[in-house]
Amino acid sequence: MPAVPGIQSLVESIIHAENGELVTVAEAAMIYAQGMGMPVLVGTPASIADQLETCADEGGADGFVLIATYTPGCFEEFVDMVVPELQRRGRLRTEYTSSTLREHLLEQ
Repeated sequence: MPAVPGIQSLVESIIHAENGELVTVAEAAMIYAQGMGMPVLVGTPASIADQLETCADEGGADGFVLIATYTPGCFEEFVDMVVPELQRRGRLRTEYTSSTLREHLLEQ
């Protein structure tokens, strides 16, 4: 079976995550579980919104991936607490003007 560069680079980034040094299997599992070195945002809804804005404005992020840290309820808390804060700031839409998913995704 041929090597898949994307998957291989993911594996390499996990097993060499500590300053290029090899990590244990347990450490690799923890790195993977915690988002593979991506920023972890923690705090109040306002401070999380601040952090998201900083990533978008200064880091060039054009989207975010939410990872459940616990279930059930993780995504619901984000929607109930952080989304309204982002909407108050004008950073997230409050309604959809189109009727299909494709149109919603293409809206600016």
